[in-house]
Amino acid sequence: MKKLILLFICATLFSCTNTKTIALNQTVILDYFYVESCGDCKAFKKKTIPTLQKTFGDKIEIEEYNLDDEDVQPLYDAIIGSLDNFDEALYGQGPFIVVEDYFAIIGFETSETDILIQDIVSATKDQPLSDELSIRRYLYL
Repeated sequence: MKKLILLFICATLFSCTNTKTIALNQTVILDYFYVESCGDCKAFKKKTIPTLQKTFGDKIEIEEYNLDDEDVQPLYDAIIGSLDNFDEALYGQGPFIVVEDYFAIIGFETSETDILIQDIVSATKDQPLSDELSIRRYLYL
């Protein structure tokens, strides 16, 4: 029983310290567009958003937008219009993650969270972004 309790304590401590805090020099705004029926969208909200909040603290502001809401369309269209070479075949798909003034990613798996974190850091430091997400990443004009 003691071993089980010790194992539980160790697992809890590990999970609590698993996320590294990163200090950004400026506040980053992340717009998250989702579709209610999208499993990847739900996973992003449940797993990735809390990780981003823990990692960046008050230096990240996350806004969520439901693509099924007609009132969201003007904002969505404005962002799409400001991206370089956006593939119109992907219009309306989610999750659509926008790091305002830097880049947008269409489609996302929670296994890519660390890459997204590094891309946010790189973008704010005006450094090259990762190759891993480049096929689904769109830069601002």
